[in-house]
Amino acid sequence: MFDITELNEIVFSHLDLNSLVQCAKVNRKWHRIIIPYVWHTIPKNAQNTLTFCRLVLEDYLQGQQSPEEEQPPPAKKAKQPTRVAKSVRQSQESPKKTKLPPLIRCGELVRQVESTTQLLLSFERLLGYCELQKTNRSCSTALELVRYFLHRCPNAIMILRMTHWHFNSPSQFRLSMEILPRVTNLSIKGGHCRGRLFPLLQLKQILAAVSINLHTLSISTLEFRAINSSLSEPSNVLQLEITTRPKRFKILYSSSKDWSWLWRACSQVEDLELELVTGMELRSLVRAIQAMPCVDTVKFDCSPLSFSFHNHMVGPLLAAGTKGWKAVHCGSIVSVDCEAFDAVLQHASTLEEFSVFGARDRNGLLHVLKLSPNLRTFEGIEGRLSSFKPFSWVYASDFIDWDPESSALRHWPCQSTFELLSIKVGNIPQRAGPPGGNQADDRYYFQTQERVCEQLGGFMNLKVLQLAPKSYRKKKQNACMHLTLETGLNRMARLKSLEELHIDNMHHHLEEVQEAEWIAENWPRLRRLVGLYEDSGAYKWFKMNCPKIQLY
Repeated sequence: MFDITELNEIVFSHLDLNSLVQCAKVNRKWHRIIIPYVWHTIPKNAQNTLTFCRLVLEDYLQGQQSPEEEQPPPAKKAKQPTRVAKSVRQSQESPKKTKLPPLIRCGELVRQVESTTQLLLSFERLLGYCELQKTNRSCSTALELVRYFLHRCPNAIMILRMTHWHFNSPSQFRLSMEILPRVTNLSIKGGHCRGRLFPLLQLKQILAAVSINLHTLSISTLEFRAINSSLSEPSNVLQLEITTRPKRFKILYSSSKDWSWLWRACSQVEDLELELVTGMELRSLVRAIQAMPCVDTVKFDCSPLSFSFHNHMVGPLLAAGTKGWKAVHCGSIVSVDCEAFDAVLQHASTLEEFSVFGARDRNGLLHVLKLSPNLRTFEGIEGRLSSFKPFSWVYASDFIDWDPESSALRHWPCQSTFELLSIKVGNIPQRAGPPGGNQADDRYYFQTQERVCEQLGGFMNLKVLQLAPKSYRKKKQNACMHLTLETGLNRMARLKSLEELHIDNMHHHLEEVQEAEWIAENWPRLRRLVGLYEDSGAYKWFKMNCPKIQLY
């Protein structure tokens, strides 16, 4: 137990609920410090959520008790000695200390509800099997319990995911509308339901009920029925004013054509994620991005079963940005062509993060690396293990970027800012025969290997370096770096901040003890090394002498 709040936060934030409860039983000091962490988060599993809802119900019913019910029944008079009668009279006259219900004492400590949907469902389920008829207490609906919970837990942050179940159930829709002003992360999933489309009116009602504190809004598979003038909808509902201004907005496939009213509500969006965009939506999304002056982060993604992002889509969407892109992330199935790279290069001065997998334009990749002075992260290889995933790679001769006039490598502006580099450098020449067989081929082989290592060594602040894609296949790439002292490994000595090195699925020659000793001496912050052969001397040396380095 520490007397420093920051250390307590580090320790107790990693414990589960059962461990926290056991720690709170140690003594009074531990109980006083740990109780806020016990009440901080309502877990999303059904058992714990139902237990919490039962606690809310008990507190609610206790507050509904009448004064007559709270008074104990009068005791029968009995003959007692004088001293005993006097002590009993004094104890009855002294005020009793009533213990407050736990929700009243600790409700303000609740900070987060992991599953608001599970909470609302537990309220209805609890009222379904509670035997309230056996008592004089009554609770009319789950709506009263929700309002009581919001009253007793004013600091709780809600995360709500609405699906067709909320739209079909009137009771759940009313409960969701009651809790929406507290929601900071809202996900709405539309679609077909019972042969009809969700009315767009319900979506507007939801967004109108959300407060200005909404941070993340996700709308997916939208097939909402547009509002028809022939429908008998109240005029005051049709003119709802949406005041929410989310910072992060995610939209997945939608069949609606007119979203101008929604784009006006997203004027403060900074982080935009698009998935499954169709051709009919492209013009609408271009106008939407142009109407978002604060957006500087965009992510394009799509399902592996539906190639919806075509070559002609990413470029116009990137070109519509007005503030300047700081982060551009393209999924593994998103096609990125020359037009998209030209749009990215227009924002090269502000670009800090860029990820693209399977890019066809290798010249565009190199131009992004060369012309982005603030670039910190470049991902061309997806981190997930798969039998086949597209990855970005460049030729070694282009990556070296040799200047024949000065006989040196050209300086890249991003060399001092790079922290993560994930790309395959291919087409590296290999030895065709034994050493010393062909001197011209050996000279070209060593020269290319050394210059690639020197180029990588220029990224002085690099923390993560990945040079090959992960794969289940046992076949390794041959035209790759050998990473030995003979082929220029010592030219990467300036990578003092390197923490992770990924060389799996490469036919490298990093096997000897001398290379392992050099790595341990020159890369003091290295903590993870992926891809060493388990039967090599380097692997055994790291196991014995550097246990802090994790080998995979």
